[in-house]
Amino acid sequence: MMQAVSMESRQIGTVLPSGTQKAKSKRNQIVRAAQEMILKKGFTHITIKDIANKVGMTRSLFYHYFTNKDAIGEAVLDDAVDRIVARIDTWNETRQPGNVDKAMNDIVHLMRDIINDEGPFSQRLVRSGNGELYIRFMDQVSQRVADSIERTAAEDFVRLHGELPVRHLHETLVMLISGLIAILREHPDTSDETITEILAQTLHLEPYRNCRNSQPTQLHPSPRLGLLDISKSSKNKKERK
Repeated sequence: MMQAVSMESRQIGTVLPSGTQKAKSKRNQIVRAAQEMILKKGFTHITIKDIANKVGMTRSLFYHYFTNKDAIGEAVLDDAVDRIVARIDTWNETRQPGNVDKAMNDIVHLMRDIINDEGPFSQRLVRSGNGELYIRFMDQVSQRVADSIERTAAEDFVRLHGELPVRHLHETLVMLISGLIAILREHPDTSDETITEILAQTLHLEPYRNCRNSQPTQLHPSPRLGLLDISKSSKNKKERK
């Protein structure tokens, strides 16, 4: 009999027996085994029986953790995206509020490292005919990294400067992140200076570059991100002059 669905799992097709630590550990073992097999064979060419054999369990026991193959595929994607977002969170923890240049330089270096690390996984998805799974993977990465930056670096920027110099922040970040990944993957010889300049131009951060003030002269409440009028920012700059 199927057990209750774990509240900690984001996958609809994930089922765990009794939510014990042992069950969670076994589930993680299944996910990592599936990821290793995807790297070797591609998602299309592996079966539930293959994964169950690798972790030393029967197919019937496998179904106590995942309802079908698509569910394990989603779990593998989530695990890979979680690791990427964790590295973005580490970048944020070491970021110096107000130091725009350093923040952009550091995240460009980090994105290069991430692409080098996850490259074999995403390339295997494409080569093995799992383009749809790859698209879902890239969409999750772009969305969740954008969410992370929006609730951390963008909020800090608003507290320092009162408003953002770009409208529709979330959508802009998603497009920027997916484009940045594509450039770094297809044209790895593109210089960090070029990538940083693209970031600054797209987010209208050029007037704030080379700023080293870590403390705001005045704290502002954070307005709703992504709905700011750039003309208001220009007006404030003229008044300060």
